[in-house]
Amino acid sequence: MKDPLVSVVIPCYRQGHLLPISLQSVFDQTYSNVETIVVNDGSDDSTAEVAAGFQPKIHYIEQENRGLSAARNTGIQSSKGDYLLFLDADDAIHPHSIERLVKSLSSSNQMAIMRGADFVHEFPPTLTEPDIPEELQLLPLLIDRNIAPCHAWLCPRLAVLRAGLFCESLRACEDWDLWL
Repeated sequence: MKDPLVSVVIPCYRQGHLLPISLQSVFDQTYSNVETIVVNDGSDDSTAEVAAGFQPKIHYIEQENRGLSAARNTGIQSSKGDYLLFLDADDAIHPHSIERLVKSLSSSNQMAIMRGADFVHEFPPTLTEPDIPEELQLLPLLIDRNIAPCHAWLCPRLAVLRAGLFCESLRACEDWDLWL
């Protein structure tokens, strides 16, 4: 499949002030076949106004506050991409992230590809390009711990749908649960 569509799902709850950095990191990608979905999970801040400033570059959805997993699931259900990447509103990704993830996943027989991630604590963040790890046996690592943040993974949309989406009753480690 040449240049598959990647759906980037960005849930946002009371992080409208951070949303522009997250969105800009998606718009700055070297890979261009990307749809960006922002799910406002009942925010009572500036999220709606901030998102309006990025129309029509994004698909914007509002819902009542139901939690992170429900917001991600709403984004998944409205997505059209072959692949999914989950990016929280307070996160940013390196400009080459999606390109490298798609290339890695397209050339392997894996159901998900994990890429290295760096944690930064300054504002605005300075992004460095992490290395793509060598092929790993993910299940033994995942049984022990959640090995990477949600935005470090690229997954085929159909695999996520078959796995049953994010568990909406979990308030933490919902991504770890889905990867397992």
